[in-house]
This record gives sequence, structure tokens and C-alpha cells, in this order.
Amino acid sequence: MQLTIISKKLDSLTTDEFIHELRVVHASKTRTMARTLGIITRYIQGLRLPPANTTLLRYLPIQATDPSVDSMAQLTWPSLTVLQGALSTDAYLKSAGSHVFALPVKVYVTEKISPDPEPANERDFHNGVRVVVGLSPLSQQTFPQAWSEHAAFCHSICPQYQRHRLIPLDAKKVHAVFGHTQFTPKTVVVGSGGYEDFVFRSLADAEAFFEDYGADIRASYARFVDQERSFSYVFDNGVQYCPAERGVREVIVGVFVGLVLTVEVVLNL
Repeated sequence: MQLTIISKKLDSLTTDEFIHELRVVHASKTRTMARTLGIITRYIQGLRLPPANTTLLRYLPIQATDPSVDSMAQLTWPSLTVLQGALSTDAYLKSAGSHVFALPVKVYVTEKISPDPEPANERDFHNGVRVVVGLSPLSQQTFPQAWSEHAAFCHSICPQYQRHRLIPLDAKKVHAVFGHTQFTPKTVVVGSGGYEDFVFRSLADAEAFFEDYGADIRASYARFVDQERSFSYVFDNGVQYCPAERGVREVIVGVFVGLVLTVEVVLNL
């Protein structure tokens, strides 16, 4: 499952200070946690591309929203239970959890329902472009089937297309997972829907793709997505940690730590 945080920088930080905190300090802390505990299997960062620097925005199938957003982080975990346990550990609370340099705007707790990119290929997209499209359903009943049909079309034109479905969470579960963290319950996206990623090697590739297919994707969204309540953002694609970097040690330790955290969460229910 994925924990995806879309954030804006603290007002007290300059842009350069924020970038340093994200790219250097937070990246280092999270990579260390991934390698030590073995339970973070992928870690992607993105800095939002300034609108003045790209013509891509005019071709997006859903117009970008909320100009205050500055970054995204996507972390892959074995399960929601392991995530819940990890967010309570001293290792998290004393490292990434204590490092506050941004304010969460949207927090997505999702499961990926598209195939992963090939691990050996993922690093080819480092410093590329990631377009994140958050989808709010027009109808709860028709959304799943329509999204599957839409996904088949997107896969046929964009091999690095991925989609992430929201994991159902009630207020009690949101509090249990995030109540003691910097992620306030009101920032956690609940309900149905999810988001999708379009990942490219370069800005030029992204612009060419959406110039060719943006209108077709927009027409597809019109069948099942409430476009007034949906959004899109354009980030760079910083691959900070990926499955290809995991060795036998990380896999074994991750299984053991994941089991311990799962037992602790279950016993504390």
C-alpha cells in the first residue's frame, strides 16, 4: 500500500531551505529507515514544477489546482497495519516523524491496482516528471468499472501509468493510524476514488504526451469523474529508494519487523 503526502512548505522557510529539508534531510532520514527496518520498499519525492517553467499545464486533462502546494512524497509499505505500527515507533518519531518542514494538504492511503514498473527500469525515470491526478467519483456505483475501462486505455498509451485506489477508512481508523502524527485527520482523504500517476523521463516527453492525448483523457474522465472536485499537479520525479536497491538483508529484516509491528497493533486494538 502507499502513503502519499501532498504538502506545502512552512512559511518560515525560504524555497531553498525547503528544498534542502526535503531533498537532503528528510530523504536521508527516510532512506535510513527504509534500509534499517526494511518495511519501506519504495520512496518517491516530487517538487512541484513552477507554472512559469512549463507549457504542460495547458494540456492537462484536469486543470491544476491549489497553487500553494509545493511537494509530494509517496512511500510504499507492506500493509496498512505495518504503517500504523511504524508511525508509533521510536525510530519514526525520532527521525522522519520529528522533522517538520511542510504542512500536509492531502494525505492518501491507497493500494496500487496497476502493475509496478520494472525495478531495473525505475531509475531511468529519476529526475523525470510525475503528473498526479486525484479523482473524485461522479457515482460511487459506476466509478470502479469506468475507472478500469479508463485505465486500460491509459495503459495502452502510457506504459508508466499507475493508479491508486483509496483504502476505506472510518474516523476511528484514521485516528488510530495518524492521531499522534503531524498528519491531522482533516487532511486524510477518505471515501472512494483515488489518484493516478503518469510518469515520464523528461518534461518534453510529458508535454508531447498530453498535447497528443490530453483531450482524449479529459473526455474519458467526463464519463465518471467529478472534475470540479478533482485535481492535478505536476512534480519532478525523485526516486529516492526503490525495490531494486533492496537486498536479502532488507527483505528478511522487513518480514520480521513487519510481523512484530502487526502483532503489536493487533494486541493494542
